[in-house]
Amino acid sequence: MTVTPGFDLTASSFHRNPYPVYRHLRTLGPVVRTAHRAWIATHFTEVSALLRDARLRADFPADPRWVERHGGEDSVMVADGRRWMLLREDTGHQEVRRVFQRYFTPAAVERRAERMTETVDAVLSGLDVTRPVDVVSEVAEPVVTSTMCDLLGLPVHRRERYAGWTSDISRLTDPVPGHRVRERAETAMREFREHIEALGRQGRLTGIAAEVLYGSPSPADVTANLVMLAMAGTDTTVSQITLAVHALFAHPDQLEQAVREPDSALRGVAEFARYDGPVQLVTRRTSRPVRIGGTEIPANAKVMLCLGAANHDPARYPAAHRLDLTRTGVATLPFGDGPHYCLGARLGRLITGTLLSALLRRHPSLSPAAPLDRLPWRRSVVARRPEHLPVLLDGHTPAGSRPLPRHDLYDDEGRRNSHGAH
Repeated sequence: MTVTPGFDLTASSFHRNPYPVYRHLRTLGPVVRTAHRAWIATHFTEVSALLRDARLRADFPADPRWVERHGGEDSVMVADGRRWMLLREDTGHQEVRRVFQRYFTPAAVERRAERMTETVDAVLSGLDVTRPVDVVSEVAEPVVTSTMCDLLGLPVHRRERYAGWTSDISRLTDPVPGHRVRERAETAMREFREHIEALGRQGRLTGIAAEVLYGSPSPADVTANLVMLAMAGTDTTVSQITLAVHALFAHPDQLEQAVREPDSALRGVAEFARYDGPVQLVTRRTSRPVRIGGTEIPANAKVMLCLGAANHDPARYPAAHRLDLTRTGVATLPFGDGPHYCLGARLGRLITGTLLSALLRRHPSLSPAAPLDRLPWRRSVVARRPEHLPVLLDGHTPAGSRPLPRHDLYDDEGRRNSHGAH
């Protein structure tokens, strides 16, 4: 089945709120063919199954079409992408993942909890309560980049530069990045890699970087994957924190609950990720024909697994359009599944929950500082978040602010909710 025309995934309205489009796509079937000769899966059951299906592969650098779209053989993205565990399969993927996975075990992450809490307290203590504060650049980025610097062994005083690099690189995750996006991302990848190499030559690396790079038989592989880990760990966590605050503003009852019981924000991290996650789409290619959801997908086809749509599938989650911090049984789908399950998922959840609970405990009157329906959003079909989210810590909202348009203006059947009108 082919998706009907009329859905512009580059439109600003889609970036602000993609969920009405996802809702329509789900009505067309669990897996449908798009007008762009690709397939998109939107139902929870099929997306979850395809993430675990060995016939779907992430090794796009092996596809000449992908290489051409990403600048050809001489591009940094192609050269480094072939080294990323994110874009490798089988033995190559397992070998690289094995090098890093011991740093992300439950015990390893728990050992970082105290240091992380200290970082959160230091950042929140430095905020100016007399003016609007940007959740992205003044709250989430300092906490996340400082934590990632400490983990990876990079100088924390360079964290603002790292945040800029990782933000630029993350935009390459779109299925077909534009020329300007690719240029900026390639510059960031090259500069970040050269920076790590220089620190290594100077003996200034610590943490993971020092342990896995010094003496490694494949230093180029290690350096490329350090950049990838910095990008994935920083950008997605910053985005999730920002989206969680955004979601609380959209649901005053849940904000009230989180303020009354800040630890509910810590326990509700999986629900925040389900309701509005930073990674909306995962792309794979088929190595062999796949039949699923009544649809035959041929070999060597692009398949887009829409996590955002699957996480709002009413067949899996009752009232899926609502944020509910008491919801139980939330799957780990927002962090992927199968062999490519997010290596840093546990760390990202801990950072997000620790920061949100501390922020609400310190600032129970947290409120939006600008009309949130006018926020600029990333122009990406994959990496979702507002570019900025200004808030007032003491709760006095300036004149002119309007309530946030909610995802649940429509129910699961597409009917307008009377309670959602603003």
